[in-house]
Amino acid sequence: MKKQNPLLALSHVAKSFRISGKRVEILQDISLEVHPGQWIGLMGNSGSGKTTLLSLIAGLIRPEKGRVFWHGKRLHYFFDIYPAFLRNRYIGFIFQDFRLIENESVWENLLLPLRIKGWYHRKDLKRAEWLLERVGLESHRRHKAGLLSGGQKQRLALARALVLQPSLILADEPFANLDENTSEEMMELLLSLRKEEPFAMILVHHRKKLTKYCEKTYHLKEGRLHEA
Repeated sequence: MKKQNPLLALSHVAKSFRISGKRVEILQDISLEVHPGQWIGLMGNSGSGKTTLLSLIAGLIRPEKGRVFWHGKRLHYFFDIYPAFLRNRYIGFIFQDFRLIENESVWENLLLPLRIKGWYHRKDLKRAEWLLERVGLESHRRHKAGLLSGGQKQRLALARALVLQPSLILADEPFANLDENTSEEMMELLLSLRKEEPFAMILVHHRKKLTKYCEKTYHLKEGRLHEA
């Protein structure tokens, strides 16, 4: 049987930035594979390069060395056309600070990725309604996002990340502003959604209790990945 290509593969990737006139190596010789439906945990101290790694995976920044592959196809950065296409179709984002448009309604926030994509069908709206119900915000549909509690905002952020039915979720410390019990509740919600519609995820976090949800966990230290 032919071996299935990973959804995402990084091969010997490196990235540095010039800080105060000095070149600082942020990522060094990073190699990583993420297979369809696989959940990967990523831990590391503040400033270790976790967000830089997610940005590189999403095609928001370019590696100085190494290569990034999607479904076995190398990610090229010509005028950002291919990376933008991936972000608008196949990648969902969950942020630590939610990044909701607070003066718009819950429904309008949920549809934002579809609006950015530029077109959508009736089935996409039905999926959005299904997600709104699954995260328990159906009765808050017309409420302004800024009036939601922290837990409700995170539920909305989860639904928004999944509205395009992405292949990969990039979650950058999404539960850092929530208490431990609420964080586990959010993970259980994501787990139930994955059972219904599988998706891969790279979860950046700092809570050891969340490692039980991930098939693999890596620590990013001094610019290098170390499997836990």
